[in-house]
Amino acid sequence: MGSYRGTHQVLILKRKLSKPLITDDESAMIDKAVLRLHYNHPLLAKIIKKTYISQNSIHEVARYHVTLLEFPEQASLDWNDPNKRKVADKVVRSMLKVAHDIVEQELNYIESKQRKNG
Repeated sequence: MGSYRGTHQVLILKRKLSKPLITDDESAMIDKAVLRLHYNHPLLAKIIKKTYISQNSIHEVARYHVTLLEFPEQASLDWNDPNKRKVADKVVRSMLKVAHDIVEQELNYIESKQRKNG
């Protein structure tokens, strides 16, 4: 599995590291945490990846990714169609926070497991 370069920002942002680079071990931990997120919560993993890897804005993620997943039957409707249901930016922002929290929990779990074994 390749490194999720953009998800390194999750560790940097959430743990407020002062150093701009992370170690290979930290990168591997993030990969594991995001992979677990993907298995358990694929939509949340997609939001993390679109935000940090693809560097889409919250609005872009809501409009082009989450709305299409949540309401696929409306994909053919024009965005300005009054009948089109949309996922609000604030919903995606909340989902991103939940994804961050889950990744953080996974990182803490992985770290504690490594301390026990190491």
